[in-house]
Amino acid sequence: MLTDRNDLAIGSAIVAMAKSLGLKTLAEGVEEAAQAEHLLALGCDEAQGYYFARPEPAEVFARRWLQSACPSHDLGQDVDRQEQGHLGT
Repeated sequence: MLTDRNDLAIGSAIVAMAKSLGLKTLAEGVEEAAQAEHLLALGCDEAQGYYFARPEPAEVFARRWLQSACPSHDLGQDVDRQEQGHLGT
């Protein structure tokens, strides 16, 4: 998007069209800070990609992000049991 004029035009048009329709935009495949900054400047609402985080197994994601969101349920213990099951122990 930052090196190809056509890609930039398409991205800009998509964000503008979504905004005019009252929709939110989500950019996929963001790999660099410059891309994220440019998308933000265009008015893109959300983005995902390697710049933010690499793919990870569901168990790792749950331990990192969901445990603090669900304090009444100890996800950590469930995740540990699942990992042990996958390891055959």
